[in-house]
Amino acid sequence: MIEFYKQTRMAMIKCVTILLLLMGNTFAQNLNIEIYPMADVKKMQELPFLFIADNQFNNFLADPNIIRNTLFDNLNPVSIRPPQLDLFAPDLTSFVLNKYAKSKYIIHLGDALNIACQNEWKVHVNKFNPIKFGKRVHRGWVMLPGNHDAFYYGNTAGNTFLKRGFINRSWRDACNSDTYPPAGDVEIKDVAMTKDILTKRYFTELLKQGKLFPKDFPQIKDVKCETTEKANRNNFREKRTKLMVCEWKSSNPKSFLQRMKFTYPIEQDIRIAYRSYIVQELNMGVVPGTDLKIKGILLDTVDYIKAPRSFVGAIGIMGKLSVFGSYKAGLMGNITDIQASVVKDWLLSDGEASLVIFMGHHPYISLSPSSQKHYMGFKKLAPNSFYISSHTHTGFTINSGPVKEVNVGSITDYPNEFVSLYM
Repeated sequence: MIEFYKQTRMAMIKCVTILLLLMGNTFAQNLNIEIYPMADVKKMQELPFLFIADNQFNNFLADPNIIRNTLFDNLNPVSIRPPQLDLFAPDLTSFVLNKYAKSKYIIHLGDALNIACQNEWKVHVNKFNPIKFGKRVHRGWVMLPGNHDAFYYGNTAGNTFLKRGFINRSWRDACNSDTYPPAGDVEIKDVAMTKDILTKRYFTELLKQGKLFPKDFPQIKDVKCETTEKANRNNFREKRTKLMVCEWKSSNPKSFLQRMKFTYPIEQDIRIAYRSYIVQELNMGVVPGTDLKIKGILLDTVDYIKAPRSFVGAIGIMGKLSVFGSYKAGLMGNITDIQASVVKDWLLSDGEASLVIFMGHHPYISLSPSSQKHYMGFKKLAPNSFYISSHTHTGFTINSGPVKEVNVGSITDYPNEFVSLYM
C-alpha cells in the first residue's frame, strides 16, 4: 500500500509511505495510494532518500525571451514561471537540503534547469554539492534528465538543419550572462546545455562523488566506453555520426549507485546532441524487517528518435501524436527501443525477487504510446513495482489501474513539495 502525507512549512513535504503485506518474501500485488495520518507514519521506518524535482534554476541575466510569454503559458500552463521562482529558487532549495537531507541520498527527478543553460547547471551543481564549508549536507545525489535540462525552454532541441538557425541563436542569447549585449561570436555549444553536454557533465559529478563517497559511488572512473563501428543517422536531414557508448557496474553490491549506461554523439553538434541517453540502477536497501531488496531504475524519458521540436512537435492533438516524427519535449516523453532493451536486460539478469521503483521525469500519461508499451513490458518482468514521476509541478497519485504512480510536485514552484519514503 502506498500512502501520502502532506505538511506545509516553508516548503511542502510529501511523505510516501509503502505498507508491504508480506507472506514470506512475497510482495503484495495490489498497491493503494491514500492520504495517511502523520501520527501513524511516525510509527514506520523512514528510508534514507529524498525525492526532489523541478527546481528549474533560471538564468535571468539575459534579455527577456520571445518564448516566455502569455501565449506559451496558455498553451502549456506548467511553463509559467513567476519572477519569485527565478530569484529565490536556489535559496529555497538550499533551505530544504540543509534542513532535511543530512542523512539521506538525493534522487533528483529532472528539470534542475529551466532554459537549459550551462550557467544554470553551475548553480545546480553548487546547490547540490554534498559538502558545504567542510560539512556534509547529504549522502550524495543522482538525477535523471528532464526536458528542461537539455532542450531549449524544455521543448526543442533547436534547429536540426541549420547550425546557426534562429532558434539556435535565440537559445544562445538566452543563456548569455557574461556580456551585454550578447557577444555575436559566442558559440551555442559553449553556453547551452544540450543533451550530450548534460550527459557528460552529470557523469563528471558522479566521478567527484566517487572520491567523496567511495562506498556508494565506487570506482566510477573504471567505466568502459567504446565507439560504435559505423556512423549512422536517425533521418535524412541529420548528419551521420558515431556514438560513444559507456557502461559501468559497481563492484560493491551494497553501493547506492549500482550500474549505469549512457550514450552520446562523438561530434559535438547541436543538431545531433539529442541522440544521448542515460539509464541508471540504484540499490535502495531492503524492505524493513525482511530481506526483500528495493531496486531503483532511473529512466531517461527525454530519449527521442527524432529531435524534439516546439512547433512541429505540437501538431497532432497538441503533441500527443507525432505527426512528423518529432515530439515537443514539454508535452511528450519518450523511451527508445535501445534504452528499453537495456532496462529489460538488467531486470532479467537480476534473478532475485525485489521491489522495483521505476522513476522517470514524465508521468505515464505523458509518455509516447511506444514508451507506455515499454513500461508495461518492464512491469511484466517486475510485477512488484510502481512508478515515480515529476514534470507536472503540482503532483498527484494514481492508485487504480495497471500503473500505480506517485507524481512529485516542484520543490520551488507552488505548491512546493518534496518526497520522503516510509515503510
